[in-house]
Amino acid sequence: PQVRALNPVGAGDALMAGVAWALARGMAIEELARWGVASGTAAAMHAGTGAATRAEVAAIYEQVRAERIDA
Repeated sequence: PQVRALNPVGAGDALMAGVAWALARGMAIEELARWGVASGTAAAMHAGTGAATRAEVAAIYEQVRAERIDA
């Protein structure tokens, strides 16, 4: 999703946290990607390096689309 990024510091860490969270719950790879992107995006929307709320991440998650491409 297109958002206004205030601070990208820690967004990659947040992305990995979202992936790990989804992985721990046994979600499919598409869901891992969606939760990761949502977590990283939400983190970048905050000034400073504070964590986004679960509600913020969930709202962004609803906007993220992912599909498996089999090669």
